[in-house]
Amino acid sequence: MSTNYDFYIDTFQNAKKTWINTFVQHEEIKTALNDFVDGQTEYTKTAVKLGSDVASRVVAESVSQFKNMAKIDWTKFMVMPASK
Repeated sequence: MSTNYDFYIDTFQNAKKTWINTFVQHEEIKTALNDFVDGQTEYTKTAVKLGSDVASRVVAESVSQFKNMAKIDWTKFMVMPASK
């Protein structure tokens, strides 16, 4: 599944690869650096997706718990002040 962040990650990583392809002349070093950037891209996309999934699940569970709290009749738990 593609996240909203994939576009930004790809843009940044493609800029790195363009820089490498423009300024690095040695083919073996160029290949190694591009492979490294590809690894960074894969790692970053995975990290962002997992972080996003965790955040979504936390929010969904929080909303669920707040809905459950709304069902409770909290007046039963109120402490009444002592009569004088």
